[in-house]
Amino acid sequence: MVLETSCLWNDTCPRIAYLITTEAAQARSQELAYLCEGRTPAPGEEWSAELPGGQIVQLELFTEHEAMVERLEKRRVDAVLLDNRTVEPISAFSDTLAGRALPELLAMSALGRKLARRSVFVILPEAATTPHHAYAVGSLQLGGILLAPMPLERALAAVVRTVRPKDPGKVALCCAGGGIEGMLYELGVGLALDERLVNRSITDFDIFSGISAGAIFCAFLANGIRPSEMVEIVHGRTSRLEPLSRAVLFDPNVTELLSRGWAAAGDLLKGKFLSQPIEAAMKILPNGAFAGDKLRWYLERQLTKPGLTNDFDQLKKELYIGTTDQDTGEHITFGEEGLRDVPISHAVRASAAMTPYYPPEQLKGRYYIDGIFTRTINLDVAVASGARLIICIDPLRPVQVDEAGYVSDRGGFFNSVQSVKSMIRTRFSELRSRAEEAYPDVTVFEFSPSAKDMEHMSGTMMRFFYSPQTIDLAYRSASEIIDRDYEYLSSALRSHGFELRRP
Repeated sequence: MVLETSCLWNDTCPRIAYLITTEAAQARSQELAYLCEGRTPAPGEEWSAELPGGQIVQLELFTEHEAMVERLEKRRVDAVLLDNRTVEPISAFSDTLAGRALPELLAMSALGRKLARRSVFVILPEAATTPHHAYAVGSLQLGGILLAPMPLERALAAVVRTVRPKDPGKVALCCAGGGIEGMLYELGVGLALDERLVNRSITDFDIFSGISAGAIFCAFLANGIRPSEMVEIVHGRTSRLEPLSRAVLFDPNVTELLSRGWAAAGDLLKGKFLSQPIEAAMKILPNGAFAGDKLRWYLERQLTKPGLTNDFDQLKKELYIGTTDQDTGEHITFGEEGLRDVPISHAVRASAAMTPYYPPEQLKGRYYIDGIFTRTINLDVAVASGARLIICIDPLRPVQVDEAGYVSDRGGFFNSVQSVKSMIRTRFSELRSRAEEAYPDVTVFEFSPSAKDMEHMSGTMMRFFYSPQTIDLAYRSASEIIDRDYEYLSSALRSHGFELRRP
């Protein structure tokens, strides 16, 4: 049944790109005519149709995969249906319509052009070659295989049920580390995304998973504190939270320094500086330049205010804080089952214990440091908790310039920061590229700084002095990403009950 074009390519009906050979389209002209005003649609034609059960879909017909790929570069679809049924059987899968189209479609997916493997479906004919072709398709981890004989309308209905399930799963926000500057970047991105949601907030998401700086951001979000309120405290103004000052972040680690100095004096008297000079000298250095006590106390004060909670079990949302056990090198996630009996403020302080800035946090008899040393972002935790839409914010990206020696000329500290950012970014990129294969039913959307953004966000990760500029830069950068990928992101959010404002 054909509908009026008032529904054509709107934001609510599932969009499906349908690829079939010209000969097969002619052979199935009656099926196509039933879905398109009693006539066979022309290649490239768009129309809306009603499937059994009243489901409305928006269809576009293609008979050449090159034309379909070109269209998909510019327009988001919910699914791609490749009809591999032919008039004459084809023995080699690579010679079939799907065999020729899939390499280009999967290349689009690998390049992050918003076409997930799970959104690609293949109809296979009833033929002797079907088992071999099914094996070839199955190895690619696509959305599914549909076996003939099957009416086209039933195939379309099966595709819609897969890409638009009744239970879409949970929405998660996963935030990586990046020091104070990274937290400011995440705050700017969160502000942009929060403002674009219609009558909703990112605090309405189901899961918050943070590491290091992202742990601070997520702990407040899970408590219902919106990004706009956090912007106020960074600017030194009071909202529901107290202002976040430099004194809170940079409290000198005097106590440990004195303690180690006293111990060094004892070693000197015992003659250890003569027998083991290097080892004795290294023990003088504290574990961190800043104590981190004021940060823990600040978090504890805020999270125990009326309406907020410092208890994982009291939260209405799921919160996961990633840390590293310093002595075993194991990644530990507080908030998981069996790891919820510590205050959120202490777990966050442990997650943010990046050496050489902050010393380890002692919890339950163990010493914990920054979670970023063992994991960039906790995608696995979000997926295991039922997330099917994951929005990632990763502020750590190395400076990228063509000028040779740019990094080297800026000294050893800049070199070290660049090396750390490169290592962590590479690890995240590898994780991101594997995510689609590991979780074919999960949509992952990423916000991260561009190369131009990193010209500003370079050097130390602990810069607090340029907070307004960093927040503004991240806000504008995130707004551009939302506008650029509006169709894809709005569709993903809408399936979970969130409406995104148009550019």
